[in-house]
Amino acid sequence: MIPDELREGGRLFGEWISGVPEQLEKMQPISVRFGIQPLELRSEDGFARIGYSVPKDYCNYMGFVHGGILSTLLDDASGMAAGLLVGAGFKGTASSSISYLAPVRSGDVVVEAQIVRYTKSLLFSEASLFRDGNLCTRGVSTMSYGTRRAKKFEESTEKMDSQ
Repeated sequence: MIPDELREGGRLFGEWISGVPEQLEKMQPISVRFGIQPLELRSEDGFARIGYSVPKDYCNYMGFVHGGILSTLLDDASGMAAGLLVGAGFKGTASSSISYLAPVRSGDVVVEAQIVRYTKSLLFSEASLFRDGNLCTRGVSTMSYGTRRAKKFEESTEKMDSQ
């Protein structure tokens, strides 16, 4: 668990976002445009489970989902997990590595992301994508967080809250 002194920016991202679904569009517009559904979010241990129904037009000529779409879903879930854990100090993904274990066809997928380790400025996540209960794609990410953007985040959320 992240010590309280490392959680930045007052309100945790997850606490702020969970009560105000329309704010998700302002902070994570790609999640809303894609139609990504948060299924389980836990700020205490940095865990996110999301669901998504992949349309057929995101597939290649063989009927398999494009790898960039799968990578985006892993990154989105990992980013949610990080934001839930460290709050407004979350900066973004610094690096990621994706393993495509099995082809994925259009339809419902579930992605689970967990923060597995952290330092004073980095978070490390593992994410898995499942189709029909089968593990198809795995990813590991390194993400950064800190105090520099926390104040800016709070100012922007206060501005959004007043609109």
